[in-house]
Amino acid sequence: MAWRGASAPLSAATWRKTQRPILIVLSQHQDVETVARDLDFFLEHNCEVFPPVADEIAEDALQQMETIQRLQVLSRLQRYRESRHRELPPVVVTTIQAIMHHVPSPEQLDHDRRNVSVWQ
Repeated sequence: MAWRGASAPLSAATWRKTQRPILIVLSQHQDVETVARDLDFFLEHNCEVFPPVADEIAEDALQQMETIQRLQVLSRLQRYRESRHRELPPVVVTTIQAIMHHVPSPEQLDHDRRNVSVWQ
């Protein structure tokens, strides 16, 4: 377990030195939130958690929340790419199970995105 405790400070130091996006892949989903909180502390800004897809037996609300969170992380990564690296590089913490599932392409995300504006 010593490696998990060292992963957040080492990843934060790497991020500060390289100023590049970082993907941290852990073996256990329960470790993801812990490492993400530690990274938030060391980086002094929020890192992204890319959750796994919920099981078929999970509640609909849980499945929807995880889908929304996955899409938000993908959108954040796309915004970073489109900003030509003017935003803070994202740090994403996830599991191998989460990144093995299909995700929409950047083109599909663009096509499915709707902008809402308020007129005054």
